[in-house]
Amino acid sequence: MQRSLRFSSKNRDKAGISKAHDFTINFNAVLELSNDMKHEMAINRIAVTYSWHSITPEYTNNTIKYSTNGGTNWETITFVNGMYSYTDIDDYIHEHMKKKGHVKADNKTYSINLTFVLSTYKVVIEVSENYQLDLRNSKFGELIGFEPKIITQTEYGSKLPNII
Repeated sequence: MQRSLRFSSKNRDKAGISKAHDFTINFNAVLELSNDMKHEMAINRIAVTYSWHSITPEYTNNTIKYSTNGGTNWETITFVNGMYSYTDIDDYIHEHMKKKGHVKADNKTYSINLTFVLSTYKVVIEVSENYQLDLRNSKFGELIGFEPKIITQTEYGSKLPNII
């Protein structure tokens, strides 16, 4: 008798069953194997990858602050644990800013933008006038290649983005 078994960690974290890297599988109907027989298992197809979260409280890199009024008031962004690309980070910041109403009149333009420049392997942070991005209170800045500091538009001149 042949029986196909499928082992997958997809959506295990979301379902609350176990961690995605935990391959302990509990079957609803216990698979009974006779001790009197010789059993074999073969792998027909396997895809094995391992990835880990790039942003998590364990790395103390999941929070940043920004100000819309020159540093008088600060808004904290707390990232959900996950594996983020630079575009994902920029999108997450924009999503937070949109929820808080910190979007320009066209509802599409943001006053804080992160861009990864592939030719130089650097992150460019653009900050509009009166906006500030605080990278001092977590290791988020380290993640994107910045030292702990407050990024402002005037740091590099009135029209230039802040570049590492």
